[in-house]
Amino acid sequence: NPKTSIEFLKPFLKSLDMVLVMGVNPGFSGQKFQKSILKKIKQIKKLNSKVLVGVDGGVNLQNTKEITKAGADILSAASVIFKSNDIKKTIEKLNM
Repeated sequence: NPKTSIEFLKPFLKSLDMVLVMGVNPGFSGQKFQKSILKKIKQIKKLNSKVLVGVDGGVNLQNTKEITKAGADILSAASVIFKSNDIKKTIEKLNM
């Protein structure tokens, strides 16, 4: 969750294959991505460069490059797809 400190994760990080970082507060779809999460992604990758980092929440066509540049390996997008007028085209753009 966005409010969960990276300190909580540190003791487990070397044993994990993947970490899912929430880009929004859990609850409902369509929330705006919290930019503070970018720092958290970078910290996780710095502590364990081999761990896969997934991001769920607030992922859209405008922020995917920024999120992956921070170190995210897997992005989960829902609202941007389901609110799109052309779902196929939106998914293609997300995969670029």
